[in-house]
Amino acid sequence: MSKNKTFLFSLLLYAAALLAPSVYTASQGVTTFTKNVADFTTLVYVAGAILLLILNFTSSDLLPLEKKRKGFLNIILWGISGIFLALILQTLAFLVEQKLFGLTNTSENTAAITQYIKVYPIFLWATSLGGPIMEELIFRRGLVNFLVQKFPLWLAISLSSILFAFAHNDGHLLVYFSIGILFCCLYKKTGTIWTSILTHCGMNLLVILVQFYWT
Repeated sequence: MSKNKTFLFSLLLYAAALLAPSVYTASQGVTTFTKNVADFTTLVYVAGAILLLILNFTSSDLLPLEKKRKGFLNIILWGISGIFLALILQTLAFLVEQKLFGLTNTSENTAAITQYIKVYPIFLWATSLGGPIMEELIFRRGLVNFLVQKFPLWLAISLSSILFAFAHNDGHLLVYFSIGILFCCLYKKTGTIWTSILTHCGMNLLVILVQFYWT
């Protein structure tokens, strides 16, 4: 399968994974986040991530950003370092948003997710594993490599990060745009999406655990 077809099928699978919980919630006739919804969402996100990994790594096409892959140790070091770089960048972006736009330095998405996890711990798998893996395969590995066929790399990375920011839909566009840029840079630096996956999963897990125990 060509890389463009792989991206198209990945996009359709990702959209299905995002929509499925809403369809399930409506079918159950509930308006709150219940245990059944948490279980179903977690199952769909983790299954979606696994299917996307299989779809992406059964393709033999060499993607533009993966032509100079670093060694295993480099990937681990950059992936772990990226967690702390992302947290620093996120904090700076929050401060800029607060100064320029009067926004609070907290994310409504993260606060809501933390509350859900306190009640339904299984949902942690969706937010720290399933969700980040799907986002990295779509916004970084898929979208950037698709856009770079038509645009300069800097523009492809910027467009991908803008769409990543809007996809989170909680008003903190600069925060998500900034970490989106960082994830792209980590991907390009090491030539493998596993680096940004490690950073993204690690960052989500750390942020949620900090909020879980200190709020």
